[in-house]
Amino acid sequence: MHNLAGLVLENLDRAPEAVALGEPDGRVLTRGALRQRVDVVAEALAEAGFAAGDRAVVQIPPGAELLATTLAVIALGGVPVLLEAGLGDAVYLSRVAAAEPRWLIIHPLLKRLGSLRLLRGVAGRLGLPPAPPTAKLLMVSRGSVDARLKRGSPPRLTLTPRAPEDAAIVVYTGGTTSAPKGVQHTHKSLRGFMESVRGLFLIDGFERLVVDTLPQALYGIYLGLEAHLAHGRGHRRADRVEALLRSGRAQGYFGAPYLWREIMRRSTAGPLPDTVRCVVLGSAPVRPRFLQALQGFLSPSTQVTSLYGMTEAGPICHASLEEKLAWIGAGDLVGRPVPGVVLTIDGPEGEVGEVLLDGPSVTPGYLGQPPRAEPLRTGDLGQLVPTPTGLVLTLHGRRKEMIIRRGVNLYPGTLEGPILAESLRRGLAVEDCALVGDWDEHSQDERLTLIVAGPPGLDLAAVAAAARASAGPDGAPDEVQRLDSFPVKGRQNKRDLAALKALVAARHLPPRSRRVEDLVLPFGVSQLARRVQDRITQSPGRALGELALRLGLWSVSQATWALDELLAPGWREAQGRGPLFIVGHQRSGTTALHRLLAADEAHARALTLGEMLLPAVSAAPLRAAVAGLDRALGGALSRLEDRIFGPIDALHRLRLGEVEEDEFVLWAVFASIMCANDDPVSVERRQLDSLRHFDQWPAARQARVLGFYRDVLTRRLHRDGDTPANERWIVAKNPAFTQKIPALARLFPDARFIYLVRDPLKAIPSRLALLRAIWRLRAPEVPSLTPTQVDVIVEDSVRSYLCAERDLPTLPEHRRLVVRHDALHADPDATIQRIYQHFELPGPAPQARVKAPPPRVVDLQGLRLDEARLRRILAPVFERYGF
Repeated sequence: MHNLAGLVLENLDRAPEAVALGEPDGRVLTRGALRQRVDVVAEALAEAGFAAGDRAVVQIPPGAELLATTLAVIALGGVPVLLEAGLGDAVYLSRVAAAEPRWLIIHPLLKRLGSLRLLRGVAGRLGLPPAPPTAKLLMVSRGSVDARLKRGSPPRLTLTPRAPEDAAIVVYTGGTTSAPKGVQHTHKSLRGFMESVRGLFLIDGFERLVVDTLPQALYGIYLGLEAHLAHGRGHRRADRVEALLRSGRAQGYFGAPYLWREIMRRSTAGPLPDTVRCVVLGSAPVRPRFLQALQGFLSPSTQVTSLYGMTEAGPICHASLEEKLAWIGAGDLVGRPVPGVVLTIDGPEGEVGEVLLDGPSVTPGYLGQPPRAEPLRTGDLGQLVPTPTGLVLTLHGRRKEMIIRRGVNLYPGTLEGPILAESLRRGLAVEDCALVGDWDEHSQDERLTLIVAGPPGLDLAAVAAAARASAGPDGAPDEVQRLDSFPVKGRQNKRDLAALKALVAARHLPPRSRRVEDLVLPFGVSQLARRVQDRITQSPGRALGELALRLGLWSVSQATWALDELLAPGWREAQGRGPLFIVGHQRSGTTALHRLLAADEAHARALTLGEMLLPAVSAAPLRAAVAGLDRALGGALSRLEDRIFGPIDALHRLRLGEVEEDEFVLWAVFASIMCANDDPVSVERRQLDSLRHFDQWPAARQARVLGFYRDVLTRRLHRDGDTPANERWIVAKNPAFTQKIPALARLFPDARFIYLVRDPLKAIPSRLALLRAIWRLRAPEVPSLTPTQVDVIVEDSVRSYLCAERDLPTLPEHRRLVVRHDALHADPDATIQRIYQHFELPGPAPQARVKAPPPRVVDLQGLRLDEARLRRILAPVFERYGF
């Protein structure tokens, strides 16, 4: 008897009262209850005429019925065919046709959705598969199984004897070297597959596992573990997995890096507890930067294993987190082969070649193809490297064009045809299309770009909708780009895929430096025009005065910027550590900490307000001339500054020659939220709302604005070229950057972030008080804030807090530090010492020569704030910091 189902059923019978499965809806089944459901489905199949060797497509939502049906089919000698439903109807049905199933075992609701044409489009977008025609049909649901159980206990199924070489299961994958194939595992290879998983999870005391898929649940039951099914997509799945791990209901998880990235991004409760015993990462490359972030999110006692595997073979190699982080050699270390896997390289010994596999866990062949007579070709390029602990495998790219995204294998050739057909059906002038994958360091996953050839007026939003409809949720592109025509190569003018990939890669490179040809208009010229147009009827003198001031500053700035290309062309070579970004909600101590750190004149470099308004290297003599003129006039210009800015000194001191928050760099080119908040009229003008939502800006605008900011900092370092680069660092304070942390972390790979956090019920009113004081300077006739103005500012404040809670945990611990507002004011010196030690800044930390001012207390009721609502919306902040 070689029927693999027997080994699984033995585990269910061994301890019938133990928990076997936790379902997505919270239902928990014991092993005995699950065994009964297997018997029920097997009885129904036998009554309907199921025979050994029959193939059955199984369309049942994740849960006990899906697991029971799969086991029942294998136990009766059949072959379940498991298909991904998120790649569009055309791909799904083509795979069903290739499998040639005799049976369709389906949930009744899916059957009804499949028969209603009007609902098919909606179902497809939700990832629900169509119901293919088959010779035999059986409907299985929780209700139908429960109804049979109410009639009495079913008879114990009788296992159908199978030979080791008989097929046990078919799972479609994205393919290995060419078209997608149905991986056909036999009873022998499937048992080898499961045995190879054993060493990854069976550590002392490990009993409960979170699983994503039915095969993983099957492994868990086979190994005698308690399996809890995750469910949903994106944040829903992330929340479910985190809840299971934090509650102790599960002690480990086998998932892809992209989902861990989502868990860390959304989590507001700090690191996971030490009840999480092991984490296994697979389905996508595992990068060191991601591992550093994960390390800070897990308990030090948690065992982290990075897995390299395939549907065709199961686990192939494994490496610990420590081994991955310590690797400094060429290629991506994937580790030591698991026991039983025979791994060779097709190429000269010790050099890079294609990875070949053999062993008891490797599939003997693909559905509809002759049995495999040689080692399995993976399509991956690898090298076996000797180490003190034995040979390890490193990967050096892929020969195959398969893209792995969100743990799903995507083969572009199977998706491009349906996308093109759907686009043409919708009347879109798409001449050709190509799906290209590009690794995104921030999300730790592949980014999928659809490139289309077509006329300039092509509606890319409509093309994206057609792609989503035809490719399904898993194959839907993240963005669509248009070309007049595709690049080609060779005599036959074949599509140049390498050129297309290079185009996509260049699209996501860090922003380039601005050169003379970029100096045309302020980045926010359209918003500036709207603001002037809106205000000119109310106060023409003030509106035209502001326009003259802004354009005058911008003109001088751009003229000197252009001169840098002639007078200081080497500015691009300037280097330094950091930057060190101080972020956090306004009025949380960011200004005080900025000035404390900037007081280290031996190492710290910060921008003054004057340097932000005129940032060019060649503008330095102009700024110096203005300072000389002030001295010659006996400080007349300084006294003018005091008259202009003095009334708000109690809240925030502002002078041209003193360090200030870097947002003024963007204010000068009308690309800052300040431009929407510095006037009471502007706050209520929704035309300026786009300035509040950086993440919604077009990518090209984001790149230009942040590229400009980066170049301003580089010029600042260039003006101080005598200090060694490793001994100086930029310190930049900017509360608005709290909503730009991911973009800044990508743009500045060496950046560090200090997050100043203060009780929102104190920081938000203080910010409103500051704005009220500034507005009274600009518009004395405005007595107080209107409810609308308060709502707009509070909404932005809430977004700032929540962005920090979401994005900071995604950074490695060595790149981030949280400083509490009360700790800074209680002991500034200790805070500075802590920052220097954490970020390993050069030189001893200086004594605090600038004392942090005492925090202001602002009347909460006087500003019409709803404390209960703020506590509800910002519950993660109040809970994490105990405010």
